[in-house]
Amino acid sequence: MEILNWNHFLLKLNMKIKYLIFLFALIPIVGLSYEGNSTKIYKNRRAKYPVGINAIAFGPSGIVGVSFDWFVLPKINLEFGAGVDNLKTFRPSYFAGGKYHFLGNSILNTTFYLGVFDKATQDPTVLNHQLYIPFGIQRIKKSKLTWSIEVAYTYNISTFQSQIWGAFKLGYRFNRFDRKKKKPNNNLLDFKKT
Repeated sequence: MEILNWNHFLLKLNMKIKYLIFLFALIPIVGLSYEGNSTKIYKNRRAKYPVGINAIAFGPSGIVGVSFDWFVLPKINLEFGAGVDNLKTFRPSYFAGGKYHFLGNSILNTTFYLGVFDKATQDPTVLNHQLYIPFGIQRIKKSKLTWSIEVAYTYNISTFQSQIWGAFKLGYRFNRFDRKKKKPNNNLLDFKKT
């Protein structure tokens, strides 16, 4: 009986040590996402280049498509787009939704995300809706090029069918709309001329 209690104690101690190691492993991630750093916006590419245009293979667009996305916050990304769902009949599809980037506030250029989209496909008589829930990874390069790969669960609301789907996206990011480049100060030159 005493041996069982000792083994039970060691098992609990082992679990607590693993839990502490897990918490200490999270410290760098939490430290990178600390929002007190005022220069972080220049390092966070989701904040620096929040607007993007993407070419999509598969995904919520169907077979091929294009999308426009915008990081409202470094962790929250809204996206809408259109594509072709069937290459034989060129059936159009439209989608809109959002994604939550788990490491969005960090200076890491690669983040994991989870999203929810509504996909609408135009049939000859009916507009079909599908729920599209992607889990993926996105990387924004220094050259403003971006790529992402995702695996998604889709659920057709009208036929009650579900399947696993995926997507690959290539895109380009743009600076903020309200951000203007600094112009050189010509007042010093004018002062010297007079």
